[in-house]
Amino acid sequence: MNRRLLISSFLLLPIIGTVTPDIVNGQTRVKVVLEYDGNDLVGQSLYYVVKEELRKSSGFDLKDSPQGAFIRIRLHTSDSSTPPAGNPSAVAVIVTLLPSDSYLHDQVIFVGRNRIREVATLIVAGIDQYLEELFRDARKSMEKAPQ
Repeated sequence: MNRRLLISSFLLLPIIGTVTPDIVNGQTRVKVVLEYDGNDLVGQSLYYVVKEELRKSSGFDLKDSPQGAFIRIRLHTSDSSTPPAGNPSAVAVIVTLLPSDSYLHDQVIFVGRNRIREVATLIVAGIDQYLEELFRDARKSMEKAPQ
């Protein structure tokens, strides 16, 4: 387990008691809110495809506002003046735990209009995988904790 994931697992421990055990055990969909900040066409398209991927996912429940959501996913995009060949936008993905807005995960990606769907799928799958690992490690930590 990497260091950042271990620290995040410990941050989740006090919250797991207040979150429904069904989320931790993967028996219910994780409530998420998706936010976008950018002014480029590729970024706007990516936002809508990520939103579509979240809606059709069996692991996430997309909410319109942070109220009642468990995590916030922020997409920040901009045209890149010197991107790698064929990739005109830079995308920052930042995932935080609500309601405290505690940091969970981030990544930066360069994406062109021909890879929007592929990148959107990778973003959602990556967040799903990260949360799965986080909950698994938090469950293990709780099982080892003295009663």
